Amino acid sequence: MIGRLREILGRRPAIAEAMCYAAVAAGAAALFLPALGRDGLWDPWETHYAEVARRMVVDGDWIVLRWHDEMFYSKPVFLFWIVALSFEVLGVSDLAARLPVALFAIAGIVLVYHFARLLWGRLEAACAAACLATMPLFAFIARQNIPDMPFVISMTVGVLGLMRRLQAREGGLPSALVGYAFMGIATLSKGVLGFALPGAVVLVYVILTQRWALLKRIALLPGIGVFLLVTLPWYVAISVKQGGAFLYEFFYLHHLARASGGVHGERGTFEYFIGQGGYAVLTWLPILPAALARLGRRIGAAFDPDDGEAGRDLFLAVWIACSLALFTISRT
Repeated sequence: MIGRLREILGRRPAIAEAMCYAAVAAGAAALFLPALGRDGLWDPWETHYAEVARRMVVDGDWIVLRWHDEMFYSKPVFLFWIVALSFEVLGVSDLAARLPVALFAIAGIVLVYHFARLLWGRLEAACAAACLATMPLFAFIARQNIPDMPFVISMTVGVLGLMRRLQAREGGLPSALVGYAFMGIATLSKGVLGFALPGAVVLVYVILTQRWALLKRIALLPGIGVFLLVTLPWYVAISVKQGGAFLYEFFYLHHLARASGGVHGERGTFEYFIGQGGYAVLTWLPILPAALARLGRRIGAAFDPDDGEAGRDLFLAVWIACSLALFTISRT
């Protein structure tokens, strides 16, 4: 029977590929969905964000965010939109608050598999999806009603979409445009870092490789159009409705002030993120030194711009470095 199945799938590669995607989605769902609403919202921010989404449903206002009788300006709107939609469909509950985030995490695992398959191959894509889904911090955040998961997945897909466009000898435009759209979602999830980090990765990569022609390949003008189509309506609407109060608290207090000095007495350091990163990837920590050593050897060798594998390795190294740099600069 197995031989017959292989024969059928060999003649129909589209069905075989669809089954691979379905298997990835099913594996992620098995990790993130069971007993999702069994325990109440326990993290203080879970309850806080759930209340903002509940007020969105009660007030019928999908632009201005409120928590009790106060304006809520510290986060953009995307998480509250998807949780409010869940409340509309399922009613207000712990499960309904967490389900959109878990579904976003599952979709993110599938998208990581998709882009890794295009960039490296099916086996590497399966390993990437399995590693990401079983990293403790990722699995933990996938089951919480906080905006980190929509932000991380959207930002990651944004970087992968641009990476696919840069590494493809021809084509890759749809991947880039998908990347720009997801950067828009990331910006609606957490703010300017949603486009600042992918932009920094691409810029540093181009500077290091001195391949300035790549800037033409990232489809900047149509990409900006897609990005603005996703992000601009809400940011313009909230700015018009709330004016200076929103602009001050959101952009100054929760971006510049958080980065320069923190707003809750934080003392973020480089060492902090190294330690937390160890916990975050604990399942795969034993292989991390070997992986980084291999990456270092590849980057240490003479870089050949026509070597696709070397280009992908360098891009990954730049992505790691830019992520650490941008987050550790911040005091939060």
